[in-house]
Amino acid sequence: MSWELTDCTLPNEKEKVQVTYLKNNKEYCDVFAVLVGSEWYTEDTDGSIIPFKYKVIAWQYPCSPCALEEFDKNRFEMNIEHFRQYIKHKELDFNSEAHRILSGSVSDTVYIAKPTLQVDINAINELYLYTNCGSIHDVDTEPPLTQKDIGSLIVIVCDMNDFRDCEYIRIEKYDKAVRKITEELNSYKDILK
Repeated sequence: MSWELTDCTLPNEKEKVQVTYLKNNKEYCDVFAVLVGSEWYTEDTDGSIIPFKYKVIAWQYPCSPCALEEFDKNRFEMNIEHFRQYIKHKELDFNSEAHRILSGSVSDTVYIAKPTLQVDINAINELYLYTNCGSIHDVDTEPPLTQKDIGSLIVIVCDMNDFRDCEYIRIEKYDKAVRKITEELNSYKDILK
C-alpha cells in the first residue's frame, strides 16, 4: 500500500485507515482513524470514539509513515500555485527603482503582495518556512506573518531567483520597508548638512 496525502485525496467517510500524523514536528503512523465530515476520530483505550487532536498529513489502508519531506514538498508546490493564482501581487521589474532599493540584486525576485484571507497568510508563511528552514513545520521559527497582516501590503524578496530556486526568502511589511528606507535616506541628509 502507498500513502495518500490528505491535501490530495481522502478516504471514504467512516472507513478505518492508518494515518500519518504530526506530533512535536515528527511523523508517526501508529494510529488508525476514521474521517467523519472534515474531522478525524479514533478509539480511546476504553473503546469510546474521540476526536483525533493531531494534524493528519497522509493515510493508507493498513501497512510505514509517509515521509514529512514528501508532504512538505507537495505543500510547497501547492503554495506557489496558490500565491500565483489567488493572492493579489505584483512582481517588480528588475529595472525599476523599487526593485533596486528593496533587493539590491538583479537576480532577486521582488513581489509586493496583499494577502486577503488567512489561507493566503498560511501559504506565504509556508513558502517562507520551507525555503528558509527546510520544512513547513519548523517549530523553532516564528512565521513572519500573522492574522493581523490580512489586507496589508507586504514585500517578499526571493534572494537569487524565484520561489522554487531561491536561496532565502525575506518578508517585510510594506509600510515598515518604506519607513526604513526613508529613515536611512533621511539620515544621510542629516549627516551631510
